[in-house]
Parts: sequence; structure tokens; C-alpha cells
Amino acid sequence: MRALVGERDERAVQSSAAALQSELHHRAATISSMAVLSSGDLTFEEIFATTNDLAMDFNGGIAFLDSDGRLLANTNNKSFWDSVSQNAQGISLASSSDPEPVFSAPILDPNSKQRFVIISAYSAPHNVIVAGAFSPETLAAEILSATYPTGSHVTIYLVDESRRALFVSGALAQDSLEPDHPGVAEALRGESGVLYVKKESTEHVVAYSPIEPTGWALITEEEWEMVISPSLQLTQMAPLVLVPAFILALI
Repeated sequence: MRALVGERDERAVQSSAAALQSELHHRAATISSMAVLSSGDLTFEEIFATTNDLAMDFNGGIAFLDSDGRLLANTNNKSFWDSVSQNAQGISLASSSDPEPVFSAPILDPNSKQRFVIISAYSAPHNVIVAGAFSPETLAAEILSATYPTGSHVTIYLVDESRRALFVSGALAQDSLEPDHPGVAEALRGESGVLYVKKESTEHVVAYSPIEPTGWALITEEEWEMVISPSLQLTQMAPLVLVPAFILALI
């Protein structure tokens, strides 16, 4: 039963990590498409209009910046993009040497106090950077709710390369993870698997998996005994009933 719970959790965390990876690739493809459009004769307003549906994935807005990080145009959240423009040198944005879209580290919006990740792509013809910002917390809440519905016993952590918690959920959730929390180092190394960790009088199942485009790690944790159904719990009691009965019958 312990092994079955571990196998179930491992498959669930791998499936959830794959779903997050797919969504991140989709957002990167959107920014790449906008960079291609910006290579033509369309104005920024025309590009925003033609990609209005795709822009729904970026709750932090979409912006065009020049190669020096100066803001040229944006859809919404102007104060955030002004802050990005002022600190462009310290943010990982795409440049002429990047053939693929670039994911930035999480950036704190000084106004909303929400963290955003920027995906950017470089458009060579007009020397323009196309950037879109999204909240990793919102993304994780939307994607992971399908596998881990409200009320489940699973505690979920989504952490970045610096082991900073981007999303936490569950009864055991903490705002920050300990440096040696089980599964974090393994997932950040690109590994996936399951660990069984003793905690006081219980044993926890920790499943982990990497998220490749960003180098993030997805960790889940739960007490495996909480998952067992009443019928399975009865099987644990079976030896206590059968052994005395067998001895009595033998006598």
C-alpha cells in the first residue's frame, strides 16, 4: 500500500509538471509569434489587436522594448513595465544572441506585490524585444487544480532555481522551504522520483519533478496513510485477527 501511494504520487507530479511545461511552451510560442509579426510593417497597436486572444495568457501585460530596454508600447500594467524598463539591465531579456524565447527570474511588481515572470523574444528587423508577463502563482493554481482538487491531503510547492516558493498549497504548506527539504535538490538537478520521509509518528510521501523550460521544481507531500481507504485499513488489521484465530484453531 505504501508503494502504491508512492507510485500514484510520482505519476501525478510528473503529469502536473508536464502540463505546466506545455503551458509555458505555449506562452513562449505566443511571444515568438508576436516577434515575427513585429518584423513586418504592422504597428504595435495592430499587432496587439491581431493577438488579443493570445494575450489573455499574460495577466501582467505585453510590451515592446528597444534593445536598450526602453519601453515603446504596452497593453496594460504600465507601472510594472516602467519598472522593468528602468531595471532592464538586471533582468534576463532576450537579445540578438538568443534564438529562442528567454524566461526571466520572478520579478516583484512594486504596486501589486505580485510576482511575474517575463517571457521575451528578440525581433531583429526592427531591433525590438517582445515581452509578456504572467503570474506563476496564477498559472500553477489553474493547472494544478485539475490534479489536486480543493480539499485533498496533498501539499504542493512550486519553487524556482533559487528555491524560492512561487506557489504553495495544502495543510502543510509553508511560505518558504528549508534548504534541505526532501526532493528539492533532486528536482532542481532535473530528476524525478519519490521519497519516503519519517516525520514524528507518521511517514510522508514526497514526489518531485523538474519543469525544464524554467528550471523550476514541483514538489508534493502527503501522509501516505491519509490516502488509504477504510477497506484497505481493514487489511492492515487482518493479521491481528487471523493470527489469534489460527493459534486457537491449531490448539
